Amino acid sequence: MGYEYVHAAIDDHTRLAYAEIHSDEKTGTCAGFLRRAAAHFTELGIAGIERVMTDNALAYRRGKAWHTALAGQPPITRVNNGAGHYI
Repeated sequence: MGYEYVHAAIDDHTRLAYAEIHSDEKTGTCAGFLRRAAAHFTELGIAGIERVMTDNALAYRRGKAWHTALAGQPPITRVNNGAGHYI
């Protein structure tokens, strides 16, 4: 028995969501999710990330892969359970 983690991204304007289930929440997994979520929204005509809101997980605060994925993106706003009420 183990855990699964739902990674979710929600466009604040349209409320369209993108989610993936992973076996971990390591920084590389989070970074890959961000890239795929951004590509998904771009395919739907939602281009440009204005802000990224996360919980306070270690991968978001200190993860090198996460910060590399954010290169050139807007700053991060940390919240507690940002997408939790959508899931």
